[in-house]
Amino acid sequence: DKHGPALPLAPALLELVSDCERHAALYRKLTGSILAGCIQVVLGQIEEHRRSQRPISVPFFDVFLHNLCRSSSVEVKEDKCWEKVQVSSNPHRASKLTDRNPKTYWESNGSTGSHYITIHIQCGVVVREMSMLVASEDSSYMPARVVVLGGDSPTDIRTELNAVTVLPSASRVVLLENMTRFWPVIQIRVKRCQQGGIDTRVRGIEVLGPKPTFWPIFKEQLCQRTFLFCSARVHAWCQEIHRDRGQLLQLFGKLNRALQHEQDFADRFLPDDEAARALGRTCWEALVTPVVQSITSPDPSGISPLAWLLGEYLGSAEPPRGDAFGSCVRRLTQLLVHVDPGGTEPEEAGAGGGKEGRKKETPGRVAVAVKSGGLWDMVRCWRGVVQQQVQRFLEMSGQAPDVVERYCALYRRLRGAMEELFGQQAAFVAALGQGFAGALLQLSFLTTLHVSEQFARYLDRKVQEL
Repeated sequence: DKHGPALPLAPALLELVSDCERHAALYRKLTGSILAGCIQVVLGQIEEHRRSQRPISVPFFDVFLHNLCRSSSVEVKEDKCWEKVQVSSNPHRASKLTDRNPKTYWESNGSTGSHYITIHIQCGVVVREMSMLVASEDSSYMPARVVVLGGDSPTDIRTELNAVTVLPSASRVVLLENMTRFWPVIQIRVKRCQQGGIDTRVRGIEVLGPKPTFWPIFKEQLCQRTFLFCSARVHAWCQEIHRDRGQLLQLFGKLNRALQHEQDFADRFLPDDEAARALGRTCWEALVTPVVQSITSPDPSGISPLAWLLGEYLGSAEPPRGDAFGSCVRRLTQLLVHVDPGGTEPEEAGAGGGKEGRKKETPGRVAVAVKSGGLWDMVRCWRGVVQQQVQRFLEMSGQAPDVVERYCALYRRLRGAMEELFGQQAAFVAALGQGFAGALLQLSFLTTLHVSEQFARYLDRKVQEL
């Protein structure tokens, strides 16, 4: 158009480009529709595989899943996520926040609590992760308390997205994870520095965007369907347990088979650890967490199914390791608190993602550590069982002349049972002590006087023996 008749082929070229754009748009729509249909077929096959336990025989099923989830660990990097970074002071040093050099830093200049970093996000980019780099060597300049706000414009930054306390030993602090909407402007406010410092130093800002694959769409659908399927199964299990407490002995086998099934599926069809961990988190939240909440909730008689089971375990005459009942109870409790039967206490099974060395009874990539809420339900249940055992002992033997020796023997027995059931997790060790203390606080005055006198004599003898 600029050169007019000098370029006689320009109109034809423009028409050709327009035709190509129309065809490209049509092909994009067709490809999207085909992929959507394929994803629905894949999800249907996965559900049928769970129900029937029959192998998936769809041609190229594994190839399709591999390509669908490929590059799921690749993120949109920093320079594609944000447009510009502004700071509250010393703007000439703002570039140090994004130079990817941990030895350089932006240093503020102002009053306490007035320091901020404003990040203008690229249009449409939903932040997957935002981190702040700090250094303990900065001493009083190191941030201690950070608040992250989001807004639709630089003049409207009001929504608090997160508040983070920075440990003095930290080097990389995650500020945001897995945001669900696009925020045009994100502001990091340093509210307090270590040791009461006034100005602050920040070594860098890292921003990761969404994954450039079809994996997020597939993951959402897969996790939703998995959660619904597992939740329905768990509901049926819990109903059986509340009707018959003895069904608790079958629970380990049911949970282990379900988790092992998902593990086998992940090993065969999911190409990387991010995909397997997403499935694992969903399975654990849908299977184990509701089970723990259900079996630690008291029934109309005031006793939870798990408390009953632990009481039966402790009440048996020290069952041998090979005893079927004791083995069932130990395997169940170890699975529920995610203690490896071999004695280790992993934070997250298979965090490295390798396929070697996985325990058959504790699926690796698909199993993740039990959430704190479920763990504390187990801890509270154990504390109550211990208190009940000690109260029963004191009622029967509180007036005995050798009550202290028996008391110590009871502690050793319960401590040994705790290690068999839950390993050596600190929370359960503390609950053991709290259970003993709670039982002592429930004693009558006369019994307390007698027990205290016996303990005083026992300690006096021990001191004299030294």
